[in-house]
Amino acid sequence: MSRARLRIHAAQIAVLVVWLLVWELVPTLLKPLNIVLLNPVFISTPSKIAADLVQITFVNGLIFPALWSTLSAALVGLVLGMFFGYVMALLFSEFRMLDSVMMVYVNAFNAVPRITIYPLIVIIFGFGFGSKVIGAFLITFFLVFYNAYQGSRSIPSEMTNNYAFLGASRWHLMRYVRAYVALGWAFALLPSAVAFALISVITTEILISTAGLGALIIIATSYLDTSRVFSIIFVSMITSVALVALARFAIHKAFPWIVAIEGRS
Repeated sequence: MSRARLRIHAAQIAVLVVWLLVWELVPTLLKPLNIVLLNPVFISTPSKIAADLVQITFVNGLIFPALWSTLSAALVGLVLGMFFGYVMALLFSEFRMLDSVMMVYVNAFNAVPRITIYPLIVIIFGFGFGSKVIGAFLITFFLVFYNAYQGSRSIPSEMTNNYAFLGASRWHLMRYVRAYVALGWAFALLPSAVAFALISVITTEILISTAGLGALIIIATSYLDTSRVFSIIFVSMITSVALVALARFAIHKAFPWIVAIEGRS
């Protein structure tokens, strides 16, 4: 690791430490002056949040069933959304009549605010696991669809014409050229898709679910337990960061050319 990178990491850690110290100490120091800043009643303190994290992780283990409920729904919705988004993008880019007729309806459905669809999701799938999966699916499907569609349509016509001139059939062009290019563009959005799938599931849990991290946030809010709310937020953040890092690693191994392009941009 270079010295410049070490200095950056040191600066990042320093900023975090200073912020935590300010958050922890300033309310106490200003209390004799009757100045209310970073009121612990409303935003807790780092020490209380750390104690609550230990409680829900190592003492009562409350976090693990909720984390599994959220994570499993997010991953199922992510896989389904990426698969169907990729397949639909490939079909729309290959069959121009399908694209011309149906794209207007895809755009119209994508324009509908997701939160307005949740009541319909509840009516159809109930308050359980299925609704959370559908919420993650709706987010990741459109992310992957539009990116893979754009990638597949970006193939130069000269390339496809040359393959056709050499005797390649439409099926071969779709299988060996368009499908691979679209796959790379679809997986380029994997880190964002992972993060948005997790966000969607937690949002669904906050609105309609009785299990998962979002449900814990609602319960803690009803008791005005800000330490618990911040604990769940911290767990959500760490989970999202870990999943995004894992997704980037997978992309680096499967599609190194994507990483190379990102590095030059």
